[in-house]
Parts: sequence; C-alpha cells; structure tokens
Amino acid sequence: MMSALSRQVNFKEVWTTNICQLQIDPYWTMRQFIETISPVISREFNTNDFDIVEAGQYTPGIPSEAAPAIQITDMILKEKWNAELNVSFYVRRRNFDYLQLQNLNTRRNVNTAPISTGDCPICLETVQLISRNGCSHSVCSDCHRRCQQVNYTICPLCRHI
Repeated sequence: MMSALSRQVNFKEVWTTNICQLQIDPYWTMRQFIETISPVISREFNTNDFDIVEAGQYTPGIPSEAAPAIQITDMILKEKWNAELNVSFYVRRRNFDYLQLQNLNTRRNVNTAPISTGDCPICLETVQLISRNGCSHSVCSDCHRRCQQVNYTICPLCRHI
C-alpha cells in the first residue's frame, strides 16, 4: 500500500536516455521496493532481466552505472536514503553487452568471480569469498558492498587501492 509520504524517484536505463519516474514509499523494505517496482520497470524499459543500481555511487575508475546492484533485504528504504528518498536509480539489463562495461572490464585487471568458500575476515561468516580489490585478499559480497556504500574503495585488510 502506498503511503501519503510517497516520493517521486527517477529510474534511468544505463547509458541511454530512457527515464521513468515512480512513486516510492519510504516505509517499504528493499524487498517490497524491488517486488513492487519490478513489473513497472519491466514494462517501462521492455526487459524482464535487469538490476537496479543506486545512482551516484563513487568508486575511482568505475562509473556508477557499473556499481553493484541493490540487494533484496528487509532494510527500510528511509533507513538508507531518509524519508525524502533523495536518490535515483539506474536500470541495468543483465546479459546485455554494454560497450562501456566491455571497455571497463578490459581496463580493469580485477577478479570479481568467487574464488573460494571460507570465513570472511570482516564479518566472520562462512560464505563465498570474492577478490575485488586487485590484491590477494578476499571478502564476502555483502562486506564489499558495505565498504563501497561508505566510499571505502581500498582493501580493508592491506589497504591496496
């Protein structure tokens, strides 16, 4: 159900001019947000296979369109972006060859594939570990994403850039 406090939020397909605006309730969970907007995004952008990416994420050398997709959680939207929802999102098609991503992937020499299962050195959970910092250290995707959310873009263990 839509709250009287719903806010208009912009969604833009990456590297295109396709834009739509949707009314979003700041009291939805991330799960409700994704489940509610997915059919509308599918219709508006003519795709059923896509990621939603928070716009404006900053990682040196990586455009925000290539940032990690938002994850389904039970976090309330206003806890992440406040009740005003001063945020915009990108819609990035999965399994689509974006020239800009191809160029980025050839410039970056960073392994983003799962490399092992083990204990994450940050959260200490036993999960799939991923190396994303260009060094030999690995952390889980959740911890890596949390580091990016606070613009901590170096390895949390060795501080490799």
